[in-house]
Amino acid sequence: MPRHRPSGLHNANVSLDDDALPFLSPLFLCSVFGNSTNKRAAAIDETVTAHAAIRMAQRGVALPQSLGYFSHLVLVLATYRHAIHIRDMALQNPLFAHTTEAENTHPTTSELSGGAVSILESLQVHPFNQDPESEMGLTFECRRLLALMLLHVPQTDLVRFAATFDTWDWQTKDHYRLMLWMSEDEGKTARTAVAYAGGLLARIRQKSNYSAYDDPPSALAATLVLWTYNKLLQNQNVDDGHHDAQSDGTGSGAARAAVVRLDASGRWGMGLTADVRAWRDGQSGMRPYLQGVGDISRYGAASRLLDAGIDVLLVLGDRWTLCQGLVAWLTSLRTRCTRT
Repeated sequence: MPRHRPSGLHNANVSLDDDALPFLSPLFLCSVFGNSTNKRAAAIDETVTAHAAIRMAQRGVALPQSLGYFSHLVLVLATYRHAIHIRDMALQNPLFAHTTEAENTHPTTSELSGGAVSILESLQVHPFNQDPESEMGLTFECRRLLALMLLHVPQTDLVRFAATFDTWDWQTKDHYRLMLWMSEDEGKTARTAVAYAGGLLARIRQKSNYSAYDDPPSALAATLVLWTYNKLLQNQNVDDGHHDAQSDGTGSGAARAAVVRLDASGRWGMGLTADVRAWRDGQSGMRPYLQGVGDISRYGAASRLLDAGIDVLLVLGDRWTLCQGLVAWLTSLRTRCTRT
C-alpha cells in the first residue's frame, strides 16, 4: 500500500512505484469540502503513486482530487524523463539503423514519445478548485508546455542550427534532419512545437514576478523553436519558388486570413485553444500571431521573434543573472541573422 506523506517526499530518491504522491493539506481540503468529513477522508484515501497516476492518465481516468499542482509537476517530470528514455532506446535499436536519407522511414517524433504527449495533454485541466493563474498553477503550466514542446523538436539540431547559423551548410545531414522535422506529418509536428513555444513564452512573461530558476533557459528554448521555424519556413518557400506566400494564409490573402493567437495557449490551464489546434492540424486561411511580433510565419519576423525572447529575458534578469549571458547570445544571433 502507498504510504501517506502529507509533509512531502521523504528523500531525493523517489520511487515511482513505492512512494505516494504528496496530497493537498487537510486545511485546504477543509476549505474545499467544508464540514463534509466523509468527502475529506475519501479525498485523502485516494493517494496514489506516480506510476499509478500515469497509468490513470493513459486510460483517460480522472486523477484523485487530493493531488495538487506539486504532484502534477512530479508527473510532468516523470513522464518526460520516461519519454526521453524510450526515445534514446529506440534510436539505439538496430532495427532503425538501416534507415538511409533517401528513405523517409525513420521513427517519427510522435512514435518516439512513448505516449507521453497524450499523458501530458491530459494533465492540462488544473487540479480541483485551485487557481490556474496562481504562482503554482503557472509554474505547472510552464513545465507542462516545456515538456510538450521539447517532445516535438529535434533539440540538438535546433541548437546547432542557431549556434552556426551564419556558416550553416544547407546541404548537410543536419539540415536534412531539420527539413524532415518541418515536413513530418505534413508539418503538424513542427506547428505543434511552435504552438507550445508561443504559449510557453507568454506564460513565462505572465509569471515574471515570481519566476523560477529554469524560466530563463525555458524562454530561450521557446524563442529558438519559434525563430528556427520561421527561418526554415522562409528557406522552404524560396526552394518552392515563391517568397513569403505560405499555404496557411499568410500570402496574398493574408488580410483575409484569421489571426491565431499562439500566446493564448496554456492560459487558465486549458491547453491549446481551438483555433490554435485548427492551425496546428493544417487548416488553411490562418495566421499564427504572437504579441509584439505579429505573424510569425512572415518574412522578417525572425528578428522580432528574437527581440521578443530578449524582452522576456530582460524582465527575468531582475532575479536571475543567467539572463545576462542568454540575452548576449540572442543579441549575437540577431546580429548574425541580419547579416545573412
